[in-house]
Parts: sequence; C-alpha cells; structure tokens
Amino acid sequence: MSPRNLIWFFLLFAHSVFGQTPVWKSIDSEITKNFSSVEVDSLGFLWALAEDGLYKYDGYQLSLVLPSQDPEIAFSSLDQSASHEIIIGTSKGSLIFFNPYNGKVETKKWINEEITYINCPNRDARCLVVSYGNGCRIIKGSFDNWVSADSLLVSNEVYAGAYIKNELWLATDQGIQQFTFLNKGLKSQVLDQNSGLSDIITTNIEVTGQNLWIANFEKGVEEITQNRTLKFYPLPNPSKIHQIKYWKNKLFVATEEGLLILEKGQWRKIYPEVGNEKVQAFEIDQKSNLWLIGKNGKLFGASLLFEKMETQFSQIQALHRFNDQLYVGTKEGLYRKEKTSWKKILSTNITAIQSINNDLLWVGTYTEGFLILNANEKVVYQAKSWFGFENQSVFSLFVEPDKTLISSLTGLSVFQYYKKGNGDLWVESPSKLPGLTDENYIYQTIKHQDTYYFATDKKGLRMVSNGKMETIDSLQNGEKIGSVYSMEIDKNGQLWFATSRGTLARLVEGKGRKRAGIRNGSDYYSSIVGAENGDLLMIRSNSVDRLNPTTNSLQYFNEELNLKAETPFLNTYTKDGDRVTFVHDNHLFTFDGSENQKFWPAILIDGVEVNLTKAAGRTRFNQDENNILFHFTASWLLDVDKISYAYQLVGLDQEWRQTGDRSVSYPRLRPGTYTFMVRASANGEFTGEEPTATFVFVVERYFYRSIWFLPF
Repeated sequence: MSPRNLIWFFLLFAHSVFGQTPVWKSIDSEITKNFSSVEVDSLGFLWALAEDGLYKYDGYQLSLVLPSQDPEIAFSSLDQSASHEIIIGTSKGSLIFFNPYNGKVETKKWINEEITYINCPNRDARCLVVSYGNGCRIIKGSFDNWVSADSLLVSNEVYAGAYIKNELWLATDQGIQQFTFLNKGLKSQVLDQNSGLSDIITTNIEVTGQNLWIANFEKGVEEITQNRTLKFYPLPNPSKIHQIKYWKNKLFVATEEGLLILEKGQWRKIYPEVGNEKVQAFEIDQKSNLWLIGKNGKLFGASLLFEKMETQFSQIQALHRFNDQLYVGTKEGLYRKEKTSWKKILSTNITAIQSINNDLLWVGTYTEGFLILNANEKVVYQAKSWFGFENQSVFSLFVEPDKTLISSLTGLSVFQYYKKGNGDLWVESPSKLPGLTDENYIYQTIKHQDTYYFATDKKGLRMVSNGKMETIDSLQNGEKIGSVYSMEIDKNGQLWFATSRGTLARLVEGKGRKRAGIRNGSDYYSSIVGAENGDLLMIRSNSVDRLNPTTNSLQYFNEELNLKAETPFLNTYTKDGDRVTFVHDNHLFTFDGSENQKFWPAILIDGVEVNLTKAAGRTRFNQDENNILFHFTASWLLDVDKISYAYQLVGLDQEWRQTGDRSVSYPRLRPGTYTFMVRASANGEFTGEEPTATFVFVVERYFYRSIWFLPF
C-alpha cells in the first residue's frame, strides 16, 4: 500500500453544550479493584477481570466467582467463546477455560510470558493469543494444532489482533502488521508511518464488516476502509486509549479522560456525569446497555437506546424536525437548535409545529392563529382572524401536500393551499368537516390509506372515510373511551390509541380492544409514536414504554432514564428516520432502537441444594434427600427490581406459580421424577414466550420399600 493510495481526513472536535449523553446509573459495590477488562455473557450477566480473579455482576452484587489459585499468577486478559466458555489469560502464559454454567475449569499452559489479548470465538477453531513481548500464537483447528508468527513479526510487542476473512491484523508498537493465510504458510505486510499511519504505536483493532478501526497510543483512531484507504480522526485532547468498540455506526473510545463517541466524523463525550476519570474497560450487551468500569472498581451502566439533552426551557409544548434542524415550541416562542445555543425564530406561545417535504413549516399558536414559514424561516402566511377561528388557539396540525387540518376550540378546519407560479402561497378560506365542528377540539389527526382518524376531547375516536364519519365511543368490553390523547398506526396497519383514563387500545375490525395488564395504568400515555422495527414508543409521566405490536410484548423504561413524574405536553415528539426525539420533564430524549432487542430476561438456575447441602452436579437423590431448594437469577442488570418469576415443578405442581424471590423450596418430596422450570419477566406478565431454565432430577425410593421387595 503506497502513500498515494491513502486519504487523510483530519476532523476538528465540535463540542456542544447541548450534546446528548446516556443516562448513567452508578452500581454500588464494596469491591475496590483495578479491573482490566469486562465481558457480558450470552445470558446477559457481566464478568469483570481483576488480577486476583474473575468477578460476576448479576444485577444485585459484584462477587468473586473464580479466584486465582496462585498469588504469583495474575489474571491478565479475558474473552468469551461462541460456546459460552470464558477464556482467561494469565501472567504466566496459561489459558484458563471456565464454563460459568457448570463451573468446569480447565487450564492449558501456552507460552512463557503474560497473555495480554485473546480472540477465541471457538476453542476448536481459529484462535489468536497475544503476549506483549513474546509475540503471538495462531491456533488452527484445535489447541494442539497451532502456528507461531514470531519469525515474521515486525515486533514482539503486540497489543491486539483481529481477523477479516483470511487475513489477520495485529496492532504492534511498530505499526499494523497484516498476515494472509496461504496453503503453505503466512504472507506478511506492514503498515507504518511510511504507509500513512499517524503513529506506529497501535494498541487496539476493531472490525466493522470489511473495515478496520485502529487506535494508536494517544493521538486518535484511524479507519482502514475496504478499498484500503485510510481516514484519521485525532482525539480532541491527546489521551491514552484503552479500548475501542464499534456499535450502530458509532465508535466508542475509552481513554484516560473518559469515554468518547465518534459519530459522523464528530467527537462527543458521553462520560461527564461521573467525572473525568480513566475508563478501564467497557462492554455493550444484547439489551443495548453500556457497561463501564472506572478506577477502583467503579461500575456504571447506561441504556444506549436513549440519550438525554438538557434544555433551557421551562415548558416545551411542540417539537419538530425541519430541514435537518430541530425546532421547539414553548410559551415564549419558536426556537431552532444551533451548536451551542437556541436561536429564537418567533415570539409567541407555540402549540404545534408540522411540515411536509421540507418546504413549508406550519406553526400553531395559542392566541395568534397559525403561521406558515418557508425554508428560510420567513413568514409567508399568517391566519389570525377568519370565520369561526378568530383569535382562537391551535391545538393540533395535520399537514398534507395540498391541505392542512387544524384543530381549535371551534372544531376542525380544513385549509386548501398551493403555490402560485410566482412562488407566492395561496391559502383558501377554511371549510369544516361535519361532526367535528362542536366545542370539543381535536388532540391529534392521523391518516392511514384513505381514512382519517381523529382523537377527540370526550367524544372518543372518530373516523372519516369517503366522506362518511364513524364514531367509536366505547371499547369491546363496554368501557367508555372518553378523550383520546394520542394515536399511531403500527407496522401491521392497525390503529393504537391512548385515552385520558390511562387505557391503551387497538382498533380491530372496527372495535376497540384494550391492552390489559399495563403497570400504573391510570397514568395516561401522552404520545404514541412508531419506532425502529415497527415497535411503538409510548410516553407518559412515570415511564417510557416500548410495545411490540406483533407479540404484544411490553417493556418499561423508568429507572434507566431517571425520570421524574412529570406529565408531558401531548404529542411532543418528532422523527428522523427511525430515531425518535421526545420531551419529558423539559428534557429532550432521543430513542434509537436496536435490532433483536430483548424483551424477556434470560434465566439461570445458579444453585440447587439438597437438605441444605449443594447438589454439586447431582441429579439423582436418595429418598431421604427430598428437601430441594432452587436458586435462580434473571439477567436484567440495569433494573432488577422489575423482575418477577414464574416456576413449576412438573410431577407435583398443577400450574405455574409466581414469586418475586430468587429461590423456592420443595420439602418432603415423594420418590419420583421431577422437572423444575422457571421463567422471568420484566413487566409482570408471562405469556409462555419467555426463556425457560430447567432442572430434571429423581428422588429414588429405598429398594426395601419397592413393591418387588415387600413380603407376601
């Protein structure tokens, strides 16, 4: 690779006082260790490595699970294989294979120096073991079949490595070394400063598809693209880089000064709430939670599904994104977000903002009717006074390419509009929709196919299709609907709506069906909005909830967001692709959903006791060993208080039982074969879709009590 083929991009750091950050939760722990790495296993439990052993965090406590057996042998590196084993490298060159589910431990002597990096997706397949100062070993097929690259290494000071198909890339203190696997051996190529690298000391490698991210010692990170061009992103402040990880088009960089994100060429810090301390290690789990370990064993967690932005406003009443700019409407006026400030566009009480095709911005006010702004934020039309709308408040807007539906105290008005040949805007006098002209205003209007849906005040749900109106004022169970506050069409074409009574319902074959079992159901949803993968994001005062319309699965977020019980203004949200920005307690939150998001906690039976003694792998017990105690834990680490359990002992229980405890006992079991099953839920509901952990065991009958032994 010649310097002519490398493209350099030096990007400046842009810091914004309105930058968004995750909401961090500090995990209390009495353990003060310097942890070097962290992994999250396939069930969702967190493992942290210190010199004296391997620690596990199960949502309740951080505890030592696998201590080092020799005080002179320190644990130095950590990885998890595809077969769920945890692999530990030691300071004396040994590899420890630990199965966290059955406790099995196996040790293999590997090299004579400290193992500093492991990448073993499967112990019986290709695997890489690195020792800083003693080169690396490449395993081919099994741990008894390996090759050494030492003779080809540009330096034995190797920090990390990564595979891309048939290539191995190593980060060293002399640059990046690329190996290609050939039938007769290895082919090597070195990238250093002569090739365009900013620094020959490279410490981390991260693979994203066919691209590579490389971290040097403290200057920044570099991306090597599939066509082998190179982009360099200098850190805003030079600082030692400990770890990098790519997730959802973002590069996370752990440094001595905190955790940074590189997104769209811009740096931002997401670790301000816990100080500017060194980030030892971090990991992102299957629930899109970010786990971070700082100095002295400080453990922090945050949901990456949400980011929070502070604002200066006392009451945000409307929110909209127009021409890639974020606008907020407040009692004081209309504002547009800039990098370090908010620019005031209008000085009046703003109640609604909508647009279409990034051409015209419609703004509803509380006392000044509505205004229309062009793309340059110039007012091109203002309607303060006309028949039936004089000096009235605008409560909602629904904008279409040729007309806009505006709700006020006098009902719903329809305005036809178009642009003249000279570019001037022409707006026709309003018309009315029959049945929507009473004193009860409309909270929201949406359209699906040829049908308009109207969320009314005290009049239930109304629909207009082909000029005909239909009203649904009660649910299928007979419950009165009353006021409808928010609505959304899901990916299956069904309408969901929320009422002032706290009811969430969907429209099925012209009838409203209530979604039962919602926690704190008296707290109404102020907004329902479609999110990534067709889920519905639902905002209310005490939580932000996520509903999968296909499975009817519901997930609650409250502790993760540190929410205050504050009722949001109705339908204050805006969308940018799959990203949803909404208002809660005058903070702006952005929701960026994740594929394969878990709705159910994984469950683990982590202990079985027989007559108060550990079963130690046994599954057959004598007749007098009939007092069985089961311990189990669910992986919902950021908010374990949500967890409830359902369990059943097949062979005894006729149905499932529920508990909030993490252990259940069965005393004086009769001889027989039993299957213990347990599930976990984070929303209090059990549908049968939850993962199930099982334990099959036998309580044997004494042979002298068997039928064949009884005397005749």
